[in-house]
Amino acid sequence: SLDQVGPMTRNVYENALLLNVISGYDENDLTSSNKEVKDYTSLIGKDIKGLKIAIPNYYMSDVINSEIRENVLKVAELLKENGAIVEYVDIKYLEYAIPLYQIISLGEASSNLARYDGIRYGLSIEGNSIDEIYKNTRTEGFGEEVKRRIMIGSYILSGKNAQEYYYKALKVRRAMTDSFKETFKKYDLIIGPTNTDVAYKFGSIEDDALKTFYDDLLTIPVNMAGLPAMSLPIGFNHNELPIGMHIIGNYFEEDRIYQLASFIEDKLNLDTTPKGVK
Repeated sequence: SLDQVGPMTRNVYENALLLNVISGYDENDLTSSNKEVKDYTSLIGKDIKGLKIAIPNYYMSDVINSEIRENVLKVAELLKENGAIVEYVDIKYLEYAIPLYQIISLGEASSNLARYDGIRYGLSIEGNSIDEIYKNTRTEGFGEEVKRRIMIGSYILSGKNAQEYYYKALKVRRAMTDSFKETFKKYDLIIGPTNTDVAYKFGSIEDDALKTFYDDLLTIPVNMAGLPAMSLPIGFNHNELPIGMHIIGNYFEEDRIYQLASFIEDKLNLDTTPKGVK
Protein backbone atom coordinates (compact mmCIF):
# COMPACT_ATOMS: atom_id res chain seq x y z
CA SER A 1 0.00 0.00 0.00
CA LEU A 2 3.06 2.28 0.18
CA ASP A 3 4.05 1.75 -3.45
CA GLN A 4 4.05 4.77 -5.73
CA VAL A 5 5.43 5.77 -9.11
CA GLY A 6 8.25 8.30 -9.16
CA PRO A 7 9.07 9.67 -12.64
CA MET A 8 12.46 11.37 -12.94
CA THR A 9 12.90 14.12 -15.54
CA ARG A 10 15.33 16.89 -16.44
CA ASN A 11 12.95 19.71 -15.51
CA VAL A 12 9.52 20.45 -14.05
CA TYR A 13 7.71 20.95 -17.36
CA GLU A 14 8.82 17.58 -18.71
CA ASN A 15 7.65 15.96 -15.48
CA ALA A 16 4.20 17.47 -15.92
CA LEU A 17 4.08 16.28 -19.53
CA LEU A 18 5.00 12.78 -18.40
CA LEU A 19 2.25 12.76 -15.77
CA ASN A 20 -0.22 13.81 -18.48
CA VAL A 21 0.70 10.64 -20.34
CA ILE A 22 0.74 8.10 -17.50
CA SER A 23 -2.24 9.32 -15.44
CA GLY A 24 -5.81 8.12 -15.86
CA TYR A 25 -7.87 5.00 -15.32
CA ASP A 26 -6.56 1.57 -16.25
CA GLU A 27 -8.95 -1.38 -15.91
CA ASN A 28 -5.96 -3.64 -15.25
CA ASP A 29 -4.73 -1.51 -12.33
CA LEU A 30 -6.82 -1.69 -9.17
CA THR A 31 -5.01 1.34 -7.74
CA SER A 32 -5.80 3.69 -10.63
CA SER A 33 -8.50 6.35 -10.37
CA ASN A 34 -11.28 7.14 -12.84
CA LYS A 35 -11.23 10.79 -11.76
CA GLU A 36 -11.06 13.17 -14.72
CA VAL A 37 -7.44 13.83 -15.72
CA LYS A 38 -6.16 17.42 -15.67
CA ASP A 39 -3.58 19.06 -17.89
CA TYR A 40 -0.79 19.18 -15.35
CA THR A 41 1.07 21.87 -17.29
CA SER A 42 -1.87 24.31 -17.03
CA LEU A 43 -0.57 26.27 -14.00
CA ILE A 44 3.09 26.30 -14.98
CA GLY A 45 4.22 29.92 -15.37
CA LYS A 46 1.29 31.28 -13.36
CA ASP A 47 1.81 33.83 -10.58
CA ILE A 48 2.17 32.33 -7.08
CA LYS A 49 0.76 35.40 -5.34
CA GLY A 50 -1.78 34.35 -2.72
CA LEU A 51 -0.69 30.71 -2.58
CA LYS A 52 -0.86 29.45 1.01
CA ILE A 53 2.13 27.30 1.86
CA ALA A 54 2.80 25.39 5.09
CA ILE A 55 6.15 24.29 6.51
CA PRO A 56 5.83 21.57 9.18
CA ASN A 57 7.91 22.41 12.24
CA TYR A 58 8.96 18.77 12.37
CA TYR A 59 10.57 19.14 8.92
CA MET A 60 12.85 21.92 10.16
CA SER A 61 14.10 20.36 13.40
CA ASP A 62 17.72 19.95 14.48
CA VAL A 63 17.74 16.48 12.86
CA ILE A 64 18.02 18.26 9.50
CA ASN A 65 21.48 19.25 8.24
CA SER A 66 21.98 22.99 8.83
CA GLU A 67 22.92 23.74 5.21
CA ILE A 68 19.73 22.05 4.02
CA ARG A 69 17.62 24.09 6.46
CA GLU A 70 19.31 27.31 5.33
CA ASN A 71 18.49 26.61 1.69
CA VAL A 72 14.87 25.78 2.46
CA LEU A 73 14.54 29.01 4.46
CA LYS A 74 16.00 31.00 1.54
CA VAL A 75 13.35 29.54 -0.76
CA ALA A 76 10.64 30.29 1.82
CA GLU A 77 11.77 33.95 1.86
CA LEU A 78 11.80 34.02 -1.94
CA LEU A 79 8.19 32.78 -1.98
CA LYS A 80 7.13 35.44 0.54
CA GLU A 81 8.80 38.18 -1.50
CA ASN A 82 6.71 37.10 -4.48
CA GLY A 83 3.37 37.20 -2.70
CA ALA A 84 2.97 33.68 -1.31
CA ILE A 85 1.86 33.17 2.29
CA VAL A 86 4.29 30.90 4.13
CA GLU A 87 3.54 29.73 7.68
CA TYR A 88 4.86 27.12 10.08
CA VAL A 89 2.43 24.42 11.22
CA ASP A 90 2.30 21.32 13.39
CA ILE A 91 1.11 18.13 11.69
CA LYS A 92 0.33 15.38 14.17
CA TYR A 93 2.01 11.97 14.22
CA LEU A 94 4.89 12.83 11.82
CA GLU A 95 7.32 11.70 14.51
CA TYR A 96 5.95 8.16 14.19
CA ALA A 97 6.74 7.91 10.47
CA ILE A 98 9.70 5.53 10.85
CA PRO A 99 8.08 2.93 13.17
CA LEU A 100 4.88 3.10 11.11
CA TYR A 101 6.85 2.45 7.94
CA GLN A 102 8.78 -0.41 9.51
CA ILE A 103 5.66 -2.17 10.74
CA ILE A 104 3.44 -1.66 7.69
CA SER A 105 6.04 -2.11 4.95
CA LEU A 106 7.69 -5.16 6.52
CA GLY A 107 4.34 -6.82 7.15
CA GLU A 108 3.29 -6.19 3.56
CA ALA A 109 6.67 -7.35 2.22
CA SER A 110 6.38 -10.61 4.11
CA SER A 111 2.86 -11.20 2.79
CA ASN A 112 3.58 -10.23 -0.83
CA LEU A 113 6.88 -12.06 -1.14
CA ALA A 114 5.33 -15.30 0.12
CA ARG A 115 4.20 -15.94 -3.47
CA TYR A 116 7.80 -16.34 -4.65
CA ASP A 117 8.05 -20.03 -3.88
CA GLY A 118 9.79 -21.36 -7.00
CA ILE A 119 6.67 -23.14 -8.23
CA ARG A 120 4.35 -20.71 -9.99
CA TYR A 121 6.74 -18.25 -11.61
CA GLY A 122 10.10 -16.58 -11.29
CA LEU A 123 13.32 -18.16 -10.08
CA SER A 124 13.17 -21.88 -9.24
CA ILE A 125 16.03 -23.84 -7.68
CA GLU A 126 15.66 -27.63 -7.81
CA GLY A 127 15.41 -29.79 -4.71
CA ASN A 128 14.48 -33.34 -3.65
CA SER A 129 11.15 -32.26 -2.16
CA ILE A 130 8.67 -29.40 -2.39
CA ASP A 131 9.94 -27.99 0.90
CA GLU A 132 13.52 -28.13 -0.37
CA ILE A 133 12.54 -26.30 -3.57
CA TYR A 134 10.94 -23.56 -1.45
CA LYS A 135 14.00 -23.32 0.77
CA ASN A 136 16.57 -23.34 -2.06
CA THR A 137 14.65 -20.82 -4.15
CA ARG A 138 14.09 -18.34 -1.37
CA THR A 139 17.66 -18.75 -0.06
CA GLU A 140 19.12 -18.09 -3.49
CA GLY A 141 16.61 -15.53 -4.71
CA PHE A 142 16.47 -13.07 -1.80
CA GLY A 143 19.28 -10.85 -0.57
CA GLU A 144 20.14 -10.27 3.09
CA GLU A 145 18.02 -7.12 3.47
CA VAL A 146 14.98 -8.75 1.85
CA LYS A 147 15.32 -11.80 4.11
CA ARG A 148 15.60 -9.54 7.14
CA ARG A 149 12.41 -7.74 6.16
CA ILE A 150 10.52 -10.97 5.49
CA MET A 151 11.48 -12.40 8.88
CA ILE A 152 10.51 -9.27 10.82
CA GLY A 153 7.33 -8.91 8.77
CA SER A 154 6.32 -12.50 9.44
CA TYR A 155 6.80 -11.89 13.16
CA ILE A 156 4.70 -8.72 13.00
CA LEU A 157 1.80 -10.55 11.31
CA SER A 158 1.91 -13.72 13.42
CA GLY A 159 -0.79 -14.43 16.01
CA LYS A 160 -1.52 -11.65 18.49
CA ASN A 161 1.30 -9.52 17.04
CA ALA A 162 -0.95 -8.51 14.15
CA GLN A 163 -3.33 -6.79 16.58
CA GLU A 164 -0.54 -5.44 18.76
CA TYR A 165 1.54 -3.96 15.93
CA TYR A 166 0.08 -4.04 12.41
CA TYR A 167 -3.53 -3.00 13.06
CA LYS A 168 -2.45 -0.43 15.63
CA ALA A 169 -0.05 1.03 13.05
CA LEU A 170 -2.90 1.29 10.53
CA LYS A 171 -4.92 3.32 13.05
CA VAL A 172 -2.04 5.76 13.60
CA ARG A 173 -1.56 5.96 9.84
CA ARG A 174 -5.21 6.96 9.44
CA ALA A 175 -4.79 9.61 12.13
CA MET A 176 -1.71 11.01 10.36
CA THR A 177 -3.65 11.12 7.10
CA ASP A 178 -6.47 13.02 8.81
CA SER A 179 -3.93 15.53 10.15
CA PHE A 180 -2.69 16.17 6.59
CA LYS A 181 -6.27 16.62 5.41
CA GLU A 182 -6.86 19.22 8.13
CA THR A 183 -3.74 21.09 7.03
CA PHE A 184 -4.92 21.16 3.41
CA LYS A 185 -8.16 22.79 4.48
CA LYS A 186 -6.07 25.93 5.22
CA TYR A 187 -3.10 25.60 2.87
CA ASP A 188 -2.55 24.86 -0.82
CA LEU A 189 0.85 23.18 -0.47
CA ILE A 190 3.34 21.89 2.09
CA ILE A 191 7.09 22.29 1.64
CA GLY A 192 10.22 21.13 3.45
CA PRO A 193 13.52 19.33 2.88
CA THR A 194 13.46 16.05 0.98
CA ASN A 195 16.08 14.45 3.19
CA THR A 196 17.83 15.05 6.50
CA ASP A 197 21.26 15.16 4.82
CA VAL A 198 22.93 15.21 1.42
CA ALA A 199 23.98 12.06 -0.43
CA TYR A 200 26.66 9.90 1.17
CA LYS A 201 29.21 7.80 -0.69
CA PHE A 202 27.70 4.77 -2.37
CA GLY A 203 28.00 1.67 -0.18
CA SER A 204 29.28 3.56 2.86
CA ILE A 205 26.36 2.59 5.12
CA GLU A 206 25.09 -0.56 3.43
CA ASP A 207 25.44 -2.51 6.68
CA ASP A 208 23.44 0.04 8.67
CA ALA A 209 19.79 -1.01 8.19
CA LEU A 210 18.49 1.58 10.65
CA LYS A 211 20.22 4.42 8.80
CA THR A 212 18.53 3.41 5.54
CA PHE A 213 15.15 3.63 7.27
CA TYR A 214 15.90 7.08 8.71
CA ASP A 215 16.92 8.36 5.28
CA ASP A 216 13.19 8.33 4.46
CA LEU A 217 12.13 10.22 7.57
CA LEU A 218 10.67 13.19 5.66
CA THR A 219 9.22 11.33 2.67
CA ILE A 220 7.48 8.41 4.39
CA PRO A 221 4.53 10.52 5.61
CA VAL A 222 3.59 11.23 1.98
CA ASN A 223 3.37 7.50 1.26
CA MET A 224 1.45 6.92 4.48
CA ALA A 225 -1.17 9.49 3.52
CA GLY A 226 -1.18 8.66 -0.21
CA LEU A 227 -0.42 12.26 -1.18
CA PRO A 228 1.27 13.52 -4.37
CA ALA A 229 4.69 15.09 -3.91
CA MET A 230 7.72 16.23 -5.87
CA SER A 231 11.37 16.72 -5.04
CA LEU A 232 13.48 19.28 -6.86
CA PRO A 233 16.99 20.71 -6.32
CA ILE A 234 17.19 24.10 -4.61
CA GLY A 235 20.93 24.48 -4.05
CA PHE A 236 24.20 22.81 -3.11
CA ASN A 237 26.18 22.25 0.06
CA HIS A 238 29.83 23.14 0.57
CA ASN A 239 30.86 19.99 -1.33
CA GLU A 240 28.67 20.85 -4.32
CA LEU A 241 26.24 18.05 -3.45
CA PRO A 242 22.61 18.87 -4.34
CA ILE A 243 20.00 19.80 -1.74
CA GLY A 244 16.41 18.82 -2.41
CA MET A 245 13.09 20.45 -1.51
CA HIS A 246 9.92 18.44 -1.06
CA ILE A 247 6.64 19.94 -2.31
CA ILE A 248 3.55 18.09 -1.10
CA GLY A 249 0.13 18.68 -2.62
CA ASN A 250 -3.45 17.79 -1.79
CA TYR A 251 -5.09 14.78 -3.42
CA PHE A 252 -5.37 15.13 -7.22
CA GLU A 253 -3.87 18.64 -7.14
CA GLU A 254 -0.54 17.89 -8.75
CA ASP A 255 -1.00 20.94 -10.99
CA ARG A 256 -0.45 23.14 -7.91
CA ILE A 257 2.80 21.30 -7.18
CA TYR A 258 4.02 21.97 -10.71
CA GLN A 259 3.01 25.64 -10.43
CA LEU A 260 5.22 26.16 -7.39
CA ALA A 261 8.03 23.88 -8.58
CA SER A 262 8.32 25.64 -11.93
CA PHE A 263 8.39 29.03 -10.20
CA ILE A 264 11.22 27.92 -7.88
CA GLU A 265 13.08 26.29 -10.77
CA ASP A 266 12.84 29.48 -12.84
CA LYS A 267 13.88 31.83 -10.02
CA LEU A 268 16.84 29.77 -8.81
CA ASN A 269 18.01 28.84 -12.33
CA LEU A 270 20.45 26.27 -10.96
CA ASP A 271 23.16 24.61 -13.01
CA THR A 272 22.45 20.96 -12.20
CA THR A 273 25.27 19.58 -14.31
CA PRO A 274 27.05 16.98 -12.10
CA LYS A 275 30.08 18.48 -10.39
CA GLY A 276 33.16 16.90 -8.91
CA VAL A 277 32.95 16.28 -5.16
CA LYS A 278 35.65 18.08 -3.18
